[in-house]
Amino acid sequence: RWVYLEGAAKVTGDFVVRGGLRPASGGSAITDPGVFPPAAAGVTAQPGANTSGVSVFVHPTAQINTLGAGTNIALHGGQDVIVNGRVTAGGVVGESGVTWLGSGGSTVTISAGQRVAVDSAIAAAKSVRVITTGAPGAGDQGMAFKLGSAGGIAVAGKTPNGSGGSIDIDVNGHVELVGALLSGGTVKQIWNGSKIRSEEHTSEL
Repeated sequence: RWVYLEGAAKVTGDFVVRGGLRPASGGSAITDPGVFPPAAAGVTAQPGANTSGVSVFVHPTAQINTLGAGTNIALHGGQDVIVNGRVTAGGVVGESGVTWLGSGGSTVTISAGQRVAVDSAIAAAKSVRVITTGAPGAGDQGMAFKLGSAGGIAVAGKTPNGSGGSIDIDVNGHVELVGALLSGGTVKQIWNGSKIRSEEHTSEL
């Protein structure tokens, strides 16, 4: 089994997806990837995916948004996780950027068994973590994480205890970072039609 996300998901609590995986016996924490689904007799258990090896695919038109301080978004895939739609934890997305809610503390976790690819905006108040739990697949050319030119990861650093923000990339393979990384601030953009007129980075610290 694999998961295809298209459209808008706006929730007031946590949001978790497990593609090609299932929660561990007794339940799994939001940030825990889970375990492989059970296999047929005599067959080794394998994570589910489509014919391209993708376990979770977030379409470019998709938006995943949690609307509460301290909320968490977790996308877990047994093989590859492809995120091409916007993911925002704990903030309201406006025309010029994200307005963080309450005392912050929201997080995004993306984990894959083989490879993660992001070509969209990922934002959280406290932290964003990208993890792979195994080696890249045979067709991944050793690439464990790629942040594309249209991608960006931004962490505001807004937390209840003032601990600041973090971007954690912990993968088993090559990393290619083409898009932008920002920890400890928020990007605000002013648009003129289809073009960006100005952009500024503001710090929450």
